[in-house]
Amino acid sequence: MRGGFKPSSLASIVLGAAAVAGICSLAILMPGIVHLVPKRSKLPSYELLKRKRLIRQALRRLERHKLIKGFIKDDGTEWISITQHGYEELFRLQLISHQPMRQKIWDTKWRMIVFDVKEINKCLRDRIRRTLHRLGFVRLQDSVWIFPFACEETFELIRAAFHIKHEAVYLTCERFHHDQWLCKKFNLLQTTK
Repeated sequence: MRGGFKPSSLASIVLGAAAVAGICSLAILMPGIVHLVPKRSKLPSYELLKRKRLIRQALRRLERHKLIKGFIKDDGTEWISITQHGYEELFRLQLISHQPMRQKIWDTKWRMIVFDVKEINKCLRDRIRRTLHRLGFVRLQDSVWIFPFACEETFELIRAAFHIKHEAVYLTCERFHHDQWLCKKFNLLQTTK
């Protein structure tokens, strides 16, 4: 995580709302977010003030980590916009909770993610490998990972989260010689068409 940002669930909600809204007025964004904050008090007026205070704290934290940018227009209204770094962090957060879909019946095609990250970015390469492993991909080579089911959404999240749009390729291929060990690894012997 760049800049040491460790998101709370509220910060994630606020960041997601900022991404959906684009550049927007805080007066417009705030009421929508207020209803997403969990209730902690029986007193409605106190609860509303507490929620707004928590949201403002989350906004300041996101701005401190350069995930959003706040500014005031000439008329005195507060506005925010999500930064490029904010979008990357949002993709990373989505990737953490993401799992590629497994089908009941395998179509006998393999999906491969191939990436080429330079030696100078060894730390990034290791993070990508750990992520692919956690998502259930199997390593064919250090930069070639395989999965038996369609996973383009997963691929796009990886590209966006790790900012490797031009360094990664998604391939679909037929079964190949000596792929039985992969079938066993993914428990596919009973799920073939």
